[in-house]
Amino acid sequence: MKTLLGLLFCLFLGSACAQPLALSHARLIDGTGAPPRDDVTLLLRDGRIEAIQPAGPLPAGYREVNLKGLTILPGFINAHVHGAYTSQNLKDWLQGGVTSVRDLGTEGQLENGLERNALKQASGHARLIAATPLIGPAGGYGSVFVNSKAEGIALVERAHRLGYDLIKLTQEDNLQGRNWQVLPPDTARAMASRARALGMPVAVHISHARLLPQALDIGATDFAHMVVEPLPMPLAERIAAQGIIWVPTLELWQGVQQRHGINWGDVAVANTGVFFRTGGKIALGTDFGGYITPFDRGFPRTEVLLLQKAGLAPMDIIVAGTRNAAEASGRLADLGTIEPGKRADLLVVSGDPLADIRALFTPAQVWLGGEQVRPAGR
Repeated sequence: MKTLLGLLFCLFLGSACAQPLALSHARLIDGTGAPPRDDVTLLLRDGRIEAIQPAGPLPAGYREVNLKGLTILPGFINAHVHGAYTSQNLKDWLQGGVTSVRDLGTEGQLENGLERNALKQASGHARLIAATPLIGPAGGYGSVFVNSKAEGIALVERAHRLGYDLIKLTQEDNLQGRNWQVLPPDTARAMASRARALGMPVAVHISHARLLPQALDIGATDFAHMVVEPLPMPLAERIAAQGIIWVPTLELWQGVQQRHGINWGDVAVANTGVFFRTGGKIALGTDFGGYITPFDRGFPRTEVLLLQKAGLAPMDIIVAGTRNAAEASGRLADLGTIEPGKRADLLVVSGDPLADIRALFTPAQVWLGGEQVRPAGR
């Protein structure tokens, strides 16, 4: 009866409704960390996951796509990129199985880069989640500067009106041989509090362990970059206990190490392992387009292998690149796991990524909002 009513509704509107789909006989890794399920069927309708059920007879009206021998996962999310305001980069990510990216800031003022809102509405590429430019104090690290608590709160409110999804604050005193002022704690806390009240996550750029105690009090959703001095276990435990997600950007630090011969990459990998062993949440992000190039285009292969080197098992890496990245982006209600009601952004691979994480590197199919977009041209 429900299917018949739906068809009548489409006819009444004079429009063609997309036929619901059944992705059948697949192995499912749902992104929650739960054990995989074999011989599962996903029912998709109107771009979302309608139901998950054992393989078997299908409801009437569904078009079957047989995925026997393949594994379905949530589409990956790269939670730290730059340069996402170009359609080509967004298309490259999508074809690689990265169905969403979180751009953590462009140069310039808040009003710059307004094309982001058009890109967020356009189709055919990865979903775009956009942060403000880096916000720091006068005389500090960043692109947009505030001089007082009131000015900071007003800036957050303006960013919300302009359509930004989250704010990015800086806690940086010396990264490139310069001495910077650090955003005062009361200003940072006030800005973070106002952002959260508006439903905006708060990413905090940090790279030095000495600034972590101050950064802990801001009220961050996540820390952007793993610190490059040894991370004391008690401090790691405090961060984990507060529920702050860490986006280590190990590919960035490896690139810095290779170019400049300093051991930041090795330290960052070790620190990521320390934080992970405390039970801390790690989200996958690379800093694509940031300080050092080249980064992996498409799927973040280097970052995945570095997370594995840090001690994360394949399932942990999958959760980092799906569920945890969605939470850091403020999109867990809609993205990051395969559950009824969520968007049907899917990565389909052959092989077993739990046995060999490299199985993720060559997607067999990619789906965005219930539409198959890889192989390209579909």
